[in-house]
Amino acid sequence: MLGDSFSDDDRLLRYRGSSDVHGRVPAMTDTVNSTEQFYRVVMRTGPGRALFEATVRRLLTAGGDDAGDRTKFDVDWRQISRINRYDRQPHCVMDSYPHLRPYCYCFTQEYSAPDNTSVILDGT
Repeated sequence: MLGDSFSDDDRLLRYRGSSDVHGRVPAMTDTVNSTEQFYRVVMRTGPGRALFEATVRRLLTAGGDDAGDRTKFDVDWRQISRINRYDRQPHCVMDSYPHLRPYCYCFTQEYSAPDNTSVILDGT
């Protein structure tokens, strides 16, 4: 599993309002209170050697980064992506549950034979 983290830091400016009456000149501040930290996680699963990438969010409290915060992570399933090909691995759910194709690996696998016919191999 690979990963990296990113969050707001002291290089980020926050819009505070306008510094002129017409609203054309922004007033910015360099005081930013980070409330969350993000991690990009990449992992390989088996069987099928699926490669997934997800964005994971960790909420930070106003008091800072204490031990209790390190265990609270939030993963939105819509932020999980399969980043390699899955071909016919999910053939058993393709028609019934097409939204599950990136995540499924059917126990019985289907392959193309050299003569372009479909061959089913049982996982036992």
